[in-house]
Amino acid sequence: MIDELLAEAETRGEAWWIGTIADELQLLFALVPGGVVRFERLLACIEGLPDVNRPPGLALRLRTIIALWRGHQAEARELCWALEALLDHDGRIAWSSLNMRGILTVALGMDGGHEADQALDEVLVYLERQRGSFARGVRVSFLSLAVRSALLRGELEAARRLAAQIGVLSRDSPFSYVRALNLVLDGRIALAEGRLDDAAAAFAECIPLQQRTRFTVLYGDAPLLLATVAVLQGRQSEALALLAPCLQLYVEENLPGLLLWQSVAVVPALQLAERHGIAAPLVRKALRLLDELRAGRLEEDTVALPASGQLLSRREVEVLRLIVEGASNPEIAERLMISPHTAKHHVSNVLAKLGVMSRTAAAGVARDLGLL
Repeated sequence: MIDELLAEAETRGEAWWIGTIADELQLLFALVPGGVVRFERLLACIEGLPDVNRPPGLALRLRTIIALWRGHQAEARELCWALEALLDHDGRIAWSSLNMRGILTVALGMDGGHEADQALDEVLVYLERQRGSFARGVRVSFLSLAVRSALLRGELEAARRLAAQIGVLSRDSPFSYVRALNLVLDGRIALAEGRLDDAAAAFAECIPLQQRTRFTVLYGDAPLLLATVAVLQGRQSEALALLAPCLQLYVEENLPGLLLWQSVAVVPALQLAERHGIAAPLVRKALRLLDELRAGRLEEDTVALPASGQLLSRREVEVLRLIVEGASNPEIAERLMISPHTAKHHVSNVLAKLGVMSRTAAAGVARDLGLL
């Protein structure tokens, strides 16, 4: 059906028709076979329109998703700032803006850092007020992204708490993808806790569900995660049998960014695949991108606060320096080349971590502790 609609859009070249299709192509649709190619076809349709007829924001949204899954992470992050500016301009959150906030959450949360927290928190607060099984399904999807970030940060207790919340919301869900989501999260938490047998059982049970709902690889690729467990348990032949067909899908679709999204948890499996020449070029690129993410993550948390033990990120230290200089939120946004909304979020985080209510107090604490 989507291919037929795309062919019609390419033939007609009409803005309203192209915009209608673009509204239906959500982030998850890029993860089904041929998904990113469909996004690229639709982007070509939009770029073929006269500037005055182009649906506002749609090309930007499509470019961000394409860059994200094609492995162009720097480009995806740059596009995110423009997406944030659009959201700031549109004002309050609504169903129509959930897709863009989902894109921000994924693109900025690739390494588990805090840059995605604001968009994710806004979505979760909004969805908590919605009713119905569909809204619950969307909510558990976003909560799963919070679990992923918690695991990457080593915050196991937070991950367990969020997973328990997802379990409650998932009761009696009519959607099979929700079951797949819960199994992946159970497995990922068990893997983080070193309960390898439990992790393997959860991932193995998830595989047939994930074959029917391919987009659930966003929550974690069950065959790849099961291969990781097999490597950790010394069962290399089993891991290799899982890796060959699993990684072939990434090669066929050319999705190094999606492989990167699976996070450092799958590095043992990817290293085994590289040693045995399985999807070697793509795997090498994903491992290189993962190394860059890890290096950036280690560099990010640069200043520890003695009283609370919390960490100020590199970006938050930059914001704190500007607060001490007396810069306003718009001035901080301009100096750091971020949106005013993001600047406000960073200032709020800095004040909260310092345990103060005002910018003047924050500057005083920074000087007393020698943070600058």
